[in-house]
Amino acid sequence: MKPLLSVVVPIYNVERYIEKCLHSIMNQTYENVQIVLIDDGSIDLSGEICDRFAMIDSRIEVIHQANYGSTAARKRGIEASKGEYIIWVDSDDWIEPDYFEKMVKAAVKNKADLIVADLYFDIGEDSTVITNKLPCGIYSTQNILEKILYYGSFFEYGIQPHGVTKLFKADLLRDVHKGLDLRIGIGDDAAVVYSYIFRSRNIVVTDICCYHYVQHADSLTKRKKKNEVQGIEILISYLKNIFKNHDILMQHLAIYQNYLLVLRDLSYWDNKMLLYPYGGIEPQERIVIYGAGGMGQSLHSYCRGHNIMVVSWVDRNYTYYQSDGLPVISFDEFQDRNEEWDYIFIANTNEQIAMGIKKQLTTEGIEEKKIRWFSPQFLNGE
Repeated sequence: MKPLLSVVVPIYNVERYIEKCLHSIMNQTYENVQIVLIDDGSIDLSGEICDRFAMIDSRIEVIHQANYGSTAARKRGIEASKGEYIIWVDSDDWIEPDYFEKMVKAAVKNKADLIVADLYFDIGEDSTVITNKLPCGIYSTQNILEKILYYGSFFEYGIQPHGVTKLFKADLLRDVHKGLDLRIGIGDDAAVVYSYIFRSRNIVVTDICCYHYVQHADSLTKRKKKNEVQGIEILISYLKNIFKNHDILMQHLAIYQNYLLVLRDLSYWDNKMLLYPYGGIEPQERIVIYGAGGMGQSLHSYCRGHNIMVVSWVDRNYTYYQSDGLPVISFDEFQDRNEEWDYIFIANTNEQIAMGIKKQLTTEGIEEKKIRWFSPQFLNGE
């Protein structure tokens, strides 16, 4: 008998995406699954769609509840799970047909507590593979603890925190959730994944890549939450308690906190100067933003709120962002406009990618001194 796999899908107002997600789960080559859908107080047609799918597939169970947030929804799903293993799928994403087959096979073959996979980061028609920096292999927890969160460059994870690219053992995951602070809304995946690793013995990092993490204007991760700084502090406080006996992990946690703050609330450093993480600017200076993802949107919002003139906002996927109503243009159009500006800010938190963009910009004739990324002071935690 193949082991039962419980699939937990938290759902909130995703009527535009949920059908594709559910079809991709139902059509998996691995069929011994329990599909637990947690309708977390949706006010659109999501709940009705879930009920309709449950009528045509007996493996689907639907739980309707008031809106408590993704952390509580996943916990409810875990409580309802009957499988030996648990896997998460977000309701606006989709998976390739052999995803479950590959993940369960790797777990059984290696008697693993945790299977770690890669994912596709989908923006419109563009799809990028997001990998873990730890090489593929079988690891004991103690051998990799100091590399799981931060791998040495800003910001690269040793093991990506995405919960959706992990296969968990059900009993261990329940233990993690017993102690989880349900107030955690920012970084809830990281809270679970890194806590779980501490309880694991045998971890397998693979190159399985079958999960499509779809970016769109309605994405939960893109929505600004109230009290962003407080939300980050709750997460960091929780992880500090997990990491407390590991000095290097505590140092990495400080860098991780800066990473979250720069994505979520750039005004955190306003007592030092405007845009301190980028080395600071004067109020009258004019900037160009290169990148319209999470960092770019955070940067653009900050500039609007501080009356900083954004001359142009550029991204290679400009047509996708334009379809979401953002005033993003191509690099060619930016050059054709021939506008006056002082600095071009690279809105990407990954150092390797940012340096690649910088090289591209200098090749296009832009002076290096006019290109800004995070300052050495910020990267060193000063």
